[in-house]
Amino acid sequence: MAIPTSRTTVAATIQLDPERCNGCGLCVAVCKDNELTLAQGRVALSGHPVFGCLGCGHCMAICPTGAIRILGRTLSSDDLFDLPERAAATPYAPLHALLQRRRSIREFQDRPIAPELIDKILATARTAPMGIPPSDVHVLVLDGRERVDAFARDFCDDLDGMRWLVSDWMLWLMRPLWGQANDALFRDFVRPMLHTYIEQRRQGVNAVTYDAPPGALFLRLRLLRSGGSHRGRDLRHARR
Repeated sequence: MAIPTSRTTVAATIQLDPERCNGCGLCVAVCKDNELTLAQGRVALSGHPVFGCLGCGHCMAICPTGAIRILGRTLSSDDLFDLPERAAATPYAPLHALLQRRRSIREFQDRPIAPELIDKILATARTAPMGIPPSDVHVLVLDGRERVDAFARDFCDDLDGMRWLVSDWMLWLMRPLWGQANDALFRDFVRPMLHTYIEQRRQGVNAVTYDAPPGALFLRLRLLRSGGSHRGRDLRHARR
């Protein structure tokens, strides 16, 4: 069995059914937080976890008897799904070729992207591994070049109002605090990039999103709560 991973700040809860446990120990082996142990041949809480349950769901997914349930962090046993057959998995050679053909595209055709294709992309993104600490991640889909361009325009306007952050006096003030390497990063990369975005925008060139027909923004939940003017076709929860 497998489970789509989740990134959220809600605490996870482990529910154990020792009567179903066969004592195989698979759950103990896969739990990297030391949450689980075997006591008298049955699964039990160890009482000394490293972080507390991260809600990765691996113990629940690997249990052959259904003795473990993970609740919270938007997870439940209903989220389990059967793993695809091994024969359906992509062999190394075509997968490697696919990754080699990947490019960071900066030229786009002026045609819409089918909603079904966007749904497939988001469904695939849900299989991405979770991180530590877990965080709630949402995806804001901006359908249409007009919405994407409006986002790029407002983004450049915001950058224009923050030019003082890369001014000579500000960088001189911050250099003792963040060191020579960060000073060079801001002088040689951040400041020229900011200048390029703003000046090209004034010339009618979109160097931020390159006139892409759709756009997808991966956002932390706390950012969404602050609101915003860019409402896309759909606000989707990407469980990562």
